[in-house]
Amino acid sequence: MLSDGGNEKALHLKILVSAPGKEMYLNISSVLSRIQRPSFLPVKNIGELLSSLDGVLPDILIIHALIPGLDERNISLQIEKLPLYKYPAVILAYPDKLPRGYPFSISTRANEEELLSAIRSVYPVPVRKSIILRAERLLENMGIPECPSRRYLSYAVAMAVNDGENARRLSKAVYPEIGRAFGVSPRRIDNAMRRLIDKAWMTGDIEKQYSYFGNTIDDMRGKPTLSALIALSADIIRIGEDEKAP
Repeated sequence: MLSDGGNEKALHLKILVSAPGKEMYLNISSVLSRIQRPSFLPVKNIGELLSSLDGVLPDILIIHALIPGLDERNISLQIEKLPLYKYPAVILAYPDKLPRGYPFSISTRANEEELLSAIRSVYPVPVRKSIILRAERLLENMGIPECPSRRYLSYAVAMAVNDGENARRLSKAVYPEIGRAFGVSPRRIDNAMRRLIDKAWMTGDIEKQYSYFGNTIDDMRGKPTLSALIALSADIIRIGEDEKAP
């Protein structure tokens, strides 16, 4: 996380710098040296970078704008199409005097102020409206009725698509964010979503629900836990299985 003060003493983010050579990385590493040390991923082209992301899962990805094959206008979309457990916030770094075609950018020789300002602009990764809509359709297909509580649940699933760990951080990360988005208290959100699952498993299609959740259903309660439902729904969306459903 970023602190709110002018001088960040702790960043607590996994930052990955990717470039054909090490010059930009050395500059950024030097700038961040008193906060934390970023990782470096040397690549020959953008395809090599995209194929490597699943193994590193950074919070922040800083890409040199001159990596061969980079499409600066579509790089975010290319990354969003990957089945990643965690989607990074993306910043492009441009050599001085090179026109910038990406909205979140820095100089390859950025100072601390420019670099931290860019990080604040892109992190945390916002929930995508398209993913919320897919989550709504998936939950409806599971037999979960339309109501305000399902909107909270769809938002939670979308957050877990962004970062799979969010399914395990409901009280710490998910409920506060949903509360800000909908203007409700975290406790109300938790109660509403749990009651919604209770209702869906009492009145829904048991065979269809079991086809989704199988042995993730709690034997004692006959339904998935809230965390399990969010995690599995996020996995289904992440790999595109929801779009194959009739």
